[in-house]
Amino acid sequence: RTDDAGRIVLLGDQDRSTWDAALISAGSARLDRSARGTVISRYHLEAGIAREHCQATSLSTTNWNMVIQLYEMLVAAVPAAILQLNRAIAIAERDGPTAGLVAIRADQLETTLAGHHLVHATVGELYRRSGDHVLAVEAFNRALSCSPSPAERQLLLAKRRLLNA
Repeated sequence: RTDDAGRIVLLGDQDRSTWDAALISAGSARLDRSARGTVISRYHLEAGIAREHCQATSLSTTNWNMVIQLYEMLVAAVPAAILQLNRAIAIAERDGPTAGLVAIRADQLETTLAGHHLVHATVGELYRRSGDHVLAVEAFNRALSCSPSPAERQLLLAKRRLLNA
């Protein structure tokens, strides 16, 4: 998820041909074996989400319906705002940035996660994708004020710079 210089490489920008196919296959087989029981744990659901990402050849070919379904099950089992944010991101990937923003607002995530840079960074990215650069910059500024890591700060500054150009 980072390059040799420590910069974040977003999922959509990663070269999936460099991912370890043998390790992905082994993980998938283990998930299949673990799913033979009668209990579905949060770990099964998290592994299922990871498998969907690993099986897709690109961000656009990801089975977002399945990812959303798994997140909905995960949020029902572990009601955590950060998981709701991940579900909203998946909705945005499937249905567009406006749908993602609606999901974030419906779950009141900007309030619940107000001190967490990821919610603001996500809102900024969704506004950027929808063409509202003013609101995107404002959201990126809120994300920067939440003390992200140096690598995350670098990514947010780069996104903001592109909008101000």
